[in-house]
Amino acid sequence: MQMFLLSETASSQAAPVDHDNVGFGTLRVLSLHRMTESEIKAHPDDYLDARIVLVLRYESPKDRSVYIYAPPKCPPEGYLIERTDGKVVWFESRVNGKEGSPGFLKLQREIGKGWIYLPPSSAIEWQTRTVDPAPGSENAWSVFVKGPHEALPHEVPSDWFKTSDLK
Repeated sequence: MQMFLLSETASSQAAPVDHDNVGFGTLRVLSLHRMTESEIKAHPDDYLDARIVLVLRYESPKDRSVYIYAPPKCPPEGYLIERTDGKVVWFESRVNGKEGSPGFLKLQREIGKGWIYLPPSSAIEWQTRTVDPAPGSENAWSVFVKGPHEALPHEVPSDWFKTSDLK
């Protein structure tokens, strides 16, 4: 089950984000939990072993409006990123034997077109599922955001999260 909610109030808490996307907003992991057996039975999964539920929040910049990539009737989409011993790898690229982000155009080709307009100081929250990181690593999620007059979007990663403490 994926839920999303649009809010016109931005959080006052700063996220511990380590990226260079200043001016493109902030993506935060609000919560995560391991799915219970009843959740697994109630919501069969499209992805093997995607048993971690994430609640994400993207906050638009205070000074300008943006568009966040989200195919019709879907929450915002992006990539899973993994960091192990300081090395950062996009999960999709690791599977395909490549380095770096697979990029926006690949994602759009696979799942379609669509954007959600966010005015300044607004936010959108949604829930998605992901896999456990490899032992000793941590993950982040990303979304794609663009300004009203930009052709290609910028990838905005979330803060890093670990699932090793989850039960």
